[in-house]
Amino acid sequence: MSTAIDTRAARLRDRLRGALVAAAATPMTRSGEVDLDLAESYFHRLVASGADALAVLAHTGRGPFLSADVRRGLIVRARRAGVPVIVGVGGSGGAAPHAVHARSAATPPGREAPTGVTAAEGTGVVERTVADAMTAAELGADGLLLFPSEGDRVALHDAVWRAAGLPMIAFDLYTSPCPPAVMREILGHPGVAGLKTALLSDAMGCQETIALTRASGRLAITGRTACSAPPCCGAPKRPWSASPRPRWRRRAR
Repeated sequence: MSTAIDTRAARLRDRLRGALVAAAATPMTRSGEVDLDLAESYFHRLVASGADALAVLAHTGRGPFLSADVRRGLIVRARRAGVPVIVGVGGSGGAAPHAVHARSAATPPGREAPTGVTAAEGTGVVERTVADAMTAAELGADGLLLFPSEGDRVALHDAVWRAAGLPMIAFDLYTSPCPPAVMREILGHPGVAGLKTALLSDAMGCQETIALTRASGRLAITGRTACSAPPCCGAPKRPWSASPRPRWRRRAR
């Protein structure tokens, strides 16, 4: 059964329906520094090659490992490409210290709150994710891709929504798959526009998340994975590194 959706999230869902979205890499120099000028040129080339939108600082772009000033620079440059920009926020990387999370045997995986804090508050990954989301909103991003976390994932989405007010794309990433019951709660959040599934060879998991997304009235988003999903999911035939074509294809399910 479809769940209520905020008008902002509905607009992003409908705008991306059937679109091809480039999950952009982050160009760097030989010394390991991000080259913002090259990034801007690269973003424009992706759009010229057929991308309808850009996803920056996502898993492909190694967003969690980049400093705040670099993240700001990449968002600004991506916005200049003239298409919707989805910004990856949160995740575990080297750009900031992370909170230690506790898991209770009485709490379903994915719903455990950080030690010593309430579900909607805290520091570490929650604080950094909210800060990243507010920066993205300030710089004019059109939506957010929330990396999975070890804490209460539902509360994290709610905290980001209340702080930034940007439509969110939930992210079911193979490094930390989301339990179906928790994903169902996330997809029921009014600020969630869709779900990006990236479960690699977990064909059954991929199919289950797509079914949950369809049932909630959200947009199912697939990409270059090894799952045996239906042909309409639009996964590219060649790997990202071998082709200038964008990586995500979004299709209504």
